[in-house]
Amino acid sequence: MDGEAALAHARQRQGLPGGDLDRIRHQQLIRRELLAKLRAGAGGPLGLKGVLDAVTGSVSVNEAMSDAVLRRLLWRGTRELRPADTYRAAPVKGTGTGAGQSVVHLDLPRPAAPARALREDRAVLPR
Repeated sequence: MDGEAALAHARQRQGLPGGDLDRIRHQQLIRRELLAKLRAGAGGPLGLKGVLDAVTGSVSVNEAMSDAVLRRLLWRGTRELRPADTYRAAPVKGTGTGAGQSVVHLDLPRPAAPARALREDRAVLPR
């Protein structure tokens, strides 16, 4: 799948039986496959540099997160993260519609542990 096809797959909203939840799964699949290719050395060091350039040119986190810090995190992530560990989704109670749009209803009591881990800068391990 080339970049345009991957982007179309990630953005697809219509015709998915699981609606937005299927869209999330599509996005997770693309991230997982991209990380797997990066870990396998696809494109060599120059290919990875191109990915780092593209990400740091497209992503803005906050003023404290400089491009250099983001590059270090991305570089470390391609070496230390396993593809299966690259995504998390908020707990979902269900889906519906509101104002003519598809909505996902969060299971608000459940994200307490992940939110606490984020505040404390700790990893959230899969169950």
